[in-house]
Amino acid sequence: MHERPWQRGAKSTLPEQRAEHVAAVSGKRAKRRPALEYCTELTHRRPKHWIRDVDRLHELLATSGDDAVRAAFTQGLTEQAIGAEDIAHALAETVAAPRPRPLGPPAIGTPPAPRGGPGRG
Repeated sequence: MHERPWQRGAKSTLPEQRAEHVAAVSGKRAKRRPALEYCTELTHRRPKHWIRDVDRLHELLATSGDDAVRAAFTQGLTEQAIGAEDIAHALAETVAAPRPRPLGPPAIGTPPAPRGGPGRG
């Protein structure tokens, strides 16, 4: 069913169009393949829920970007984790992963770390 948006300026997108957009996260066919494979698996494994999943995947694509979602699709296919909640979890793990701190002395030209607290010097 196609719901009418009631907000001024709101865009109306059919579920099929959202699925195509999620599958087309890149213009290049090779990069699009994980998204296409993932969406195909999704529609086959979750025939009653795939439309809701595609809506959520579309939201994740808009907030996380092409590269992050594409990597999450690849991970989901590898782990056979098929569902929007699995992609959201993979994206959350990527964001939550701490960045490694560089070891050794600071690079030349890097100002030294301040000593003490504010107002101390």
